[in-house]
Amino acid sequence: MVYDPPGYSPVCSTWEIDAAQNHADLVVDAPSGAGLENPTFVVHGDDVASLAELRLDGARLEADRDYFVSVRSDVHELWITLNGRLRGPGHRLTL
Repeated sequence: MVYDPPGYSPVCSTWEIDAAQNHADLVVDAPSGAGLENPTFVVHGDDVASLAELRLDGARLEADRDYFVSVRSDVHELWITLNGRLRGPGHRLTL
């Protein structure tokens, strides 16, 4: 399925990410006005059952405070929901 905007799945209102060797690095361009409230990212990959570290704009985020994680090991997915709002372009998410 081709997503518009690229990476956004309207099926579950999630952003889809393919991890390489349990690592992903992406830039999120959020709308300037309302922004993205509690965006959810689905990370796909063979080794995504655990998350060693998550950073937003270079700052390390704390689990169960800054973000929430759900693991779907049967389908090799890691669901990450940020606890907050992203506004404006150029936010870098690294895991």
